[in-house]
Amino acid sequence: MAKAAGKYKGRNRKLTDDQIAEARRLISTGVPKTTVARRLGIDSTTLCRMLATPLSSATTDRAASDVVAV
Repeated sequence: MAKAAGKYKGRNRKLTDDQIAEARRLISTGVPKTTVARRLGIDSTTLCRMLATPLSSATTDRAASDVVAV
């Protein structure tokens, strides 16, 4: 009954969408995942799991608009 009423919502996420986007940017520039995880204060396993989850559309749209054509 409690679950049906929405009482169980799960644990809060360790990283925000902006932090995940920043982590992806750093990794794409060649920074090792362990270094990125250390900077964010999380375990590398947690980072890998967070990178596997898709970002929300608002963050994805903002990240795409930040790209400058050369």
